[in-house]
Amino acid sequence: VAGPEPVMDDPDCVRPPDGITETFLLGDGDSDHFATENVLKRYAARWAQQGHTTRAAWAEAGSDFNDMWRVRA
Repeated sequence: VAGPEPVMDDPDCVRPPDGITETFLLGDGDSDHFATENVLKRYAARWAQQGHTTRAAWAEAGSDFNDMWRVRA
C-alpha cells in the first residue's frame, strides 16, 4: 500500500483546476480505510503546495456516500 507522502513531480497526478482554492475530499467508509486515508493525504499534501486548502469527509463505516444518500432520500 502506498504511504501518505506524494511524489511531488509525478506528471500523471491529478491537479485541481486553475482558480480552485478549496477542495473537499470524500473517503469511502466501505473501502480499506488505511489505503484510502493515504490517498487523501497524498492529494492534500500535493495540493497544499499549490496554495489549496483541502478538507476530508468520511462516509459512515461500512458504507459510501451514495449508500448514505439513498437511505436518507
